[in-house]
Amino acid sequence: MKIKSFTAGDLKELDLYLKEIIEKPNLLFLLGVCSTEELEKATTLLKNRFSDVDRIAMTVAAGVRRGRIIRNGYILIVVRDIPVDVFSSFSSDEKRAGKEIANHFSDKKKGFLLLFTDGVKTQGEDLVKEIKKKVKIPLIGAKASTSKFPVKTAICHNGRFSEKGAVAIYIDYEDFKPYSIFDWREIGKEFLVTESEGNRVYSINHFPAVEFYRHYLGDRIANNLPFTGIEFPLILNCKGQKTARACIGKHDDGSLSFAGRVPQASYVKLGCGDLANREETLKSIYKAIGGYEFYFLFPCIARWNFLGEEAVKELNILEGKESVGFFTFGEFYEDRLLNETLTAVALKKGNRKSSKVSVESSNQNPTLIALNNFLSRLSEEYTLLSDAIDNNDFGILILSDVLGRKRCIYASKSLERITGYSVEDFILGNVNHTIVYGDDFKKVKKLMASFSKGEMESATVEYRIVTADGKLKWIRSFVKSAGDTLILSITDISAEKKIEFLAVKDPLTGLYNRQFALETISRLIEKSKRDESFSAVLFLDLDRFKLINDVYGHDVGDEILKVVAERIRKSVRSTDIPCRFGGDEFLVILPNLGVSKKFAERRARGVARRIIEKVSQPITINGREFIVTASIGVALFSGEIKASDVVKFADVAMYTSKENGRNRITIFSENLKEKAEELEVIERALKKEVLGKSFRVVYQPIVKLNGKLSLLGFEVLTRFNSKELQKFSLSYLIKLIEENGLIDNLTLGVLEKACSFLEKTIAELNST
Repeated sequence: MKIKSFTAGDLKELDLYLKEIIEKPNLLFLLGVCSTEELEKATTLLKNRFSDVDRIAMTVAAGVRRGRIIRNGYILIVVRDIPVDVFSSFSSDEKRAGKEIANHFSDKKKGFLLLFTDGVKTQGEDLVKEIKKKVKIPLIGAKASTSKFPVKTAICHNGRFSEKGAVAIYIDYEDFKPYSIFDWREIGKEFLVTESEGNRVYSINHFPAVEFYRHYLGDRIANNLPFTGIEFPLILNCKGQKTARACIGKHDDGSLSFAGRVPQASYVKLGCGDLANREETLKSIYKAIGGYEFYFLFPCIARWNFLGEEAVKELNILEGKESVGFFTFGEFYEDRLLNETLTAVALKKGNRKSSKVSVESSNQNPTLIALNNFLSRLSEEYTLLSDAIDNNDFGILILSDVLGRKRCIYASKSLERITGYSVEDFILGNVNHTIVYGDDFKKVKKLMASFSKGEMESATVEYRIVTADGKLKWIRSFVKSAGDTLILSITDISAEKKIEFLAVKDPLTGLYNRQFALETISRLIEKSKRDESFSAVLFLDLDRFKLINDVYGHDVGDEILKVVAERIRKSVRSTDIPCRFGGDEFLVILPNLGVSKKFAERRARGVARRIIEKVSQPITINGREFIVTASIGVALFSGEIKASDVVKFADVAMYTSKENGRNRITIFSENLKEKAEELEVIERALKKEVLGKSFRVVYQPIVKLNGKLSLLGFEVLTRFNSKELQKFSLSYLIKLIEENGLIDNLTLGVLEKACSFLEKTIAELNST
């Protein structure tokens, strides 16, 4: 080969090698120690000996020569009789530097390009993308490294020494093969980069970058960053390919710098070396490039830090062939910046087929290998679990304390289907408490406060949310506390609530229905037997509402009922229960008014007064103004009483309000009890006649006068026989029949009697 390499322990020994170089080389390449100060001295020495030869030098944490790691001193590479072309750019603008290098080498049709940059200030991604727009030959390279702290790297070309820059070396050689291997495993879950700029990461899942490592990997790793972070890089997906980012710098504000850009709002995982499959990795390296004679090798420094002796095996597995290179802060391969890889260029295929080397079993600590395998298995199972959640009907949120504030550190993909908000919206904080609808937030806030105080470990809560497109949904959450972390399951129960709504709510007004009202009154009666507290029922009936329905139609009447229902809802306390009892009748249940009947009566009257004031305000429907008033009866209850009796007492009080001039309030009292008892007699008589079908029907003829009298048919009228019932109007009795659930029985009874009459009449006509 026409590439030779030498090692020197110090500058004096390096100078001796330089003196022995008699034939002028094409290129001198110096891999120096990690100190920029010592490298400056070495580059001065190169200039003094070979001022008219292209000279490249850089800082390195360690070098590689003939399969050995050179931790101290220098590696000198001498290239002769191979056409080379060197071009450097020290522009602070990476895109500009890339364009300059691309323009210089755009005409190259064969060979390959080696690219070297500083390790810290040049990120490299924009640089290689600009180069590859015009340069079509393979590109391989690396970023300078160091093991000193604070981290400081440099690169030099022909005496120009800089901590920022790029040097490109074109090598006109045909028999070569570029190679790169990525064998790092992802561990754990995905995290979202919540704040970053370029290669500097400020926070991940809201944790300051250093605290992120501390939270998940412990104090030892966090306190010794950036070097310990090299062993646990961030792994992200770039254009469908996994790429690692090694930590190369720590800052006072808790941010970290990485060897390459880490975009904000990108997803990352922590990575670790794949110790469990080392034999397969070594075999694959040998299979790919084992038969060549010379190698430029660029292993990431993380491989050395993490793999130890396993990293040495990667380097000396190539049958002791000539090899040079250095441990890098980042590897270039075509238009990508890589980390944690072994990147290489193999030169000159051997004339005979090399015999396959045997790869010994790993000498790594078996406990460490077992732990590595365990983490990998856990990560695989976590991924399966995450996929299962993402494809299920429920979502998962994880909230954790970050700098004393609860932040979302995980949101499942399935939440997007439920809420309309993306996972990124949740983690980046674009979704806050305003997603919880109205007063439901108070309930959720109170629950979260209980968890914060350690008063509970788990709970289930139902509340409403407003989705991204403005829809209202019911959510059921199971909340579990684990230290400073809360895990919430999110299930959409809107369909379930709709069924529940239809069972207990009035479809027109949205208020609770008659059945729910009676059940609630029964529950309050049972409660009052224990604590002797008073509750109340307000029975509200709209005055002359039938006239509105008859004149303007039921559509207008329904709109008025909806407005009245909303006004009632806004007039009562949050603990009160407004219900639609039927037609234009409403009940309002006032629970737990206290143990003093006088005080309870005063509070009930106050609520009733607010309702009358609200309801009587003008209502505008289709441009027409309506004035609607209401009569209210109030019945207090406690102890031994039936729910139906409570409603009956309130009803009697309401009718008293109507008799006394309407639009007023009447409290049920003992002097109204006679009316209630009378009502009970009436209802009993109604049940007897309707169920026993003892009522009569009469037929009022319908005739047509058109020159002569023509019979068109009959109107069927119901008449009751009981003297108690004959005192009241039929409309009042029909109302009581409806309230007692007898209307269907009456209808069927009337039809049976009418049909029997018709059948008998037809038979008599046929007989004559």
